[in-house]
Amino acid sequence: GFMAGHAYVADAANDSDFQKLLLEMWQDEIIPTLRMPAGIDLQAYAHDLMARYQNPELHHRLYQIAMDGSQKLPQRLLGTLRDHIASNRIPKRILLAIAGWMRYVTGIHENGNSFEVQDPLTPKLQQLAKDTGFLNGPLNSEKAPEYVKQLLQLEEIFGSDLANHTIFSQQLTSVLQELTENGIRSVLRQNVIA
Repeated sequence: GFMAGHAYVADAANDSDFQKLLLEMWQDEIIPTLRMPAGIDLQAYAHDLMARYQNPELHHRLYQIAMDGSQKLPQRLLGTLRDHIASNRIPKRILLAIAGWMRYVTGIHENGNSFEVQDPLTPKLQQLAKDTGFLNGPLNSEKAPEYVKQLLQLEEIFGSDLANHTIFSQQLTSVLQELTENGIRSVLRQNVIA
């Protein structure tokens, strides 16, 4: 949502494109990988969570949520990603979230303005983006393959397995290139939300 110009969680959650993205990610990609005790209705929980996110009185900034993303990504999405990979699936919404994070940590907004990324690995991540040529003034989508390859080799984020998964890496690179060239809204509407 931040890269699309939204400031708060409620802004993104009330945007029909992002609402659909979140609900589909929860329902189609995350919930099916969870093992819960009998009687827990995760579908209802997902809808309750969306209602909470849509509350404009909760002034939770997207920028705050993105802070320390290198620390949050492994805990919040990569386990679920690995579950899908083990079943020979690549979840397209989780893929978009990871590519979006890779795009975000460059510190260059879709409108071309720079912003400060709050993450303990920011210097390392942005240097990597520069060294690969991905971050060279404006972002260079042609350099996305090397940027993704180098990021996936950061074991403190991605472990030692994901860099070796060719199909995942190729699809992630493709999504990052699309994000860089066309922006989040276009990628959402053309490739991600059903």
